[in-house]
Amino acid sequence: MEDETDLEDPGKNLKKRQGMARLLALSERGKGLLVFGIALGCIGSALQLVPYLASWRVIASLMAGVASGTAPEAGSMLWWGAVGLAGLLAGTAASWIAGIAAHAHAYRTVCDIRIAVAEHVGRLPMGYLDSSSIGQAEQVMDADVEQVEAFLAHQVPDFASALATLIVLFVLMFAANVWLALACLAPIVIGITCQLQAMAKVMKTGAIKKNFDVLERINSSAIQYVEGMPAIKAFGQTTASFRGFKGDTEAYRDFTVGMTDQIRPGYVRFRVFTLSVATFAAPVAIALFLGNPSDVALAAVCVFALVVGPAASSPVLKLRMFAEGVNTVNEAVGRVCAVLDLEPQGQASQDVRATPQDAGIAFDRVTFSYPGAENPAVDGVSFAVEPGSTCAIVGPSGAGKSTIAELVGRFWDVDEGAVRIGGVDVRELGTDALMDGVAFVFQDSFLFAGTIRDNIAMGLPSATEDQIAAAASAAQCDEFLARLPKGIDTVVGAGGVRLSGGERQRVAIARAILKSAPILILDEASSFADAQTQFSIHRALAELARGKTVLTIAHRLETVQSANQIIVMDKGRIAQRGRHDELIGVDGPYADMWASGDRAADWKLGTEKAEVSL
Repeated sequence: MEDETDLEDPGKNLKKRQGMARLLALSERGKGLLVFGIALGCIGSALQLVPYLASWRVIASLMAGVASGTAPEAGSMLWWGAVGLAGLLAGTAASWIAGIAAHAHAYRTVCDIRIAVAEHVGRLPMGYLDSSSIGQAEQVMDADVEQVEAFLAHQVPDFASALATLIVLFVLMFAANVWLALACLAPIVIGITCQLQAMAKVMKTGAIKKNFDVLERINSSAIQYVEGMPAIKAFGQTTASFRGFKGDTEAYRDFTVGMTDQIRPGYVRFRVFTLSVATFAAPVAIALFLGNPSDVALAAVCVFALVVGPAASSPVLKLRMFAEGVNTVNEAVGRVCAVLDLEPQGQASQDVRATPQDAGIAFDRVTFSYPGAENPAVDGVSFAVEPGSTCAIVGPSGAGKSTIAELVGRFWDVDEGAVRIGGVDVRELGTDALMDGVAFVFQDSFLFAGTIRDNIAMGLPSATEDQIAAAASAAQCDEFLARLPKGIDTVVGAGGVRLSGGERQRVAIARAILKSAPILILDEASSFADAQTQFSIHRALAELARGKTVLTIAHRLETVQSANQIIVMDKGRIAQRGRHDELIGVDGPYADMWASGDRAADWKLGTEKAEVSL
């Protein structure tokens, strides 16, 4: 079915649709609830006009009685009073049920869209978020999707019920008296015209898009300001950093004030006219009554028009909000679908997926450039890592070391050449199979806002308590777990904020130990460990690496002396390769880096009175 296909493969079927058409496609599943809610809402709005009709009949009876000198029929008045009350109660109940149905559909749609976006991001290159604004991603997943909820749950049902109310209302008024109906309709038409002119001006300037752009910048500034607070305070840059966030906030203020100045004249005229229906209708009613003052029925109609006519103001205001909502939700849907339209990584079909023969890694003339970069991060790189061996990638910052590690995990797809695991191109492996076969420990490992146990168990969700405890012990976590009040059940906070850098790294190592994948990628895995625990972590990593293929990104050369192969990268190319004892004895970048490391180790902070070794 169309609704299932759209959500399962958003990038395939929805690109041809834009704006409201695309929103309707995204909200296809369960649309019967929305249709039911709209229909019931229209019925409820029409029923809520019954009290007005009943009141008019009572007023007409009273006026007829006064004119004839006879008492009005009590039974008839009680009947119409009961009809009015029944209409009010039934209309309120119908509108309430309609609101529930519309909200149920809206929440389901929002849930589907968020899941669709999350699943689609999962099919994008895993480095996608490295090059995207966190504020933009947060805006899409939160605020933009919430615009869809507000539109479907409130504005669409309100539009339908307001339109139904106006139609019924003016049918009754035209049936009663054409001139009075036209008098009530005239200010509404004038007000809507004024509002449309103001909205056209706003759309022409692209104000809606600018509004979303400014909000994204504020989100990015706020996140950067909060996450960077330790560095900001350490370097005394609180004022300067806050100035950036303050500048974005003030820019949004200035923008909204300017947009308000554009909208205000049309909006004021709209309010003046739509709220002055009685002002227009009163002269016509008086003129009609003076033309034939003995016509009691006409007098009752005039009273009816003066009472009911202003009731058209509220539905017209809802129509205006709907028109404004259409512009806003179009922009929100466009931004959501900009993510859905990103090309996902190609996946080999189930029937052609191959199985790696072993845990060997091979780069075959690989070239890769980051999006927007002028020069390739990896340029024509070829090397092989034998199963069960250790290969260290070293080199200066920006040489392409971490990029090689990311390409093994298919965080990005190569531009040229191929990355193979066990003789199989990683592009021909399913994502699950690739991730099951590779474990990562990055320089700055991320922890989720759960317990330490939960974070370790991510390596193997089916692990037993004993397996989790053994992995934590092997990663040298016992020492700091013993100091925590709840031990392994301590909640670490978002990003592991309650743990030190070394403690977070050891939890990440425990996670990799538990996963026990045949290929291990280490990106300076001991970088946050202090001198006391570094040896223990290296010993744990040595045990973890036993029998596995290890690709380690190293900055401290003393940690890779025992590697089976050392590859020296420089400007995206391989400058040298070999074992430590082979490379250290010849002139080249490896020997130069080793000498630089020795000089750094001997460097001391000196003063005239004292000399302190770092």
